[in-house]
Amino acid sequence: MNKPNLPDKNNDSSDSAPDSLSGLLTHFVDTTEGQDKVKIVHLLDSLDSRSHGPMLLFPAIIAISPIGMVPGMSVITGTLIILIAGQMMFFSGKPWIPDKLEDFEFSREKLTSGVEKTKPWVKMFEKVVYNRFEFLAGGAVIYPIAIISILLALSFYPLAFVPLGVFAPGFAITMFALGLTARDGLLVAFGFVLTAVAIGMVWFAWPF
Repeated sequence: MNKPNLPDKNNDSSDSAPDSLSGLLTHFVDTTEGQDKVKIVHLLDSLDSRSHGPMLLFPAIIAISPIGMVPGMSVITGTLIILIAGQMMFFSGKPWIPDKLEDFEFSREKLTSGVEKTKPWVKMFEKVVYNRFEFLAGGAVIYPIAIISILLALSFYPLAFVPLGVFAPGFAITMFALGLTARDGLLVAFGFVLTAVAIGMVWFAWPF
């Protein structure tokens, strides 16, 4: 089994996204240095990717990190997931994101704090990510992944009122996105298992 690059590099430019998820989180901090506020568009642009895997991974990892506790962030990340997952069924290029979503901003201090708290866990998780069972991480499997991701993301709206309510569905989507990005079918399979767990947790946490 081969160790993957996360996310894939498109070029050798020093401005391109790094080849590890923990490096990507650091990249978010580095590319926003000197700013008081961070816009979603700045983070999306720093991905330097036209692949849906990293694009889907971005809002999912934000949703389950401490950054996801920023007021309104659950709604923003849920909407981004729905848009990206919906388009990944029909288009192979970079997904279209409305300007109003891209212009959503929050304190860079929240970003740096969230990255610092998330990176140690991400680094541990990276050790078990490999290229394996690739038939589960592409092809027709994209369609059920996209549909399930949309359904899970829809739960973000009511669960925004529940502390850490989006973690379970967000974690399942993260596994799907990371599996697609790393071509790791085992993570995709794990995502399907987590979907069942997330549905059960959403049922008990439903605020209405």
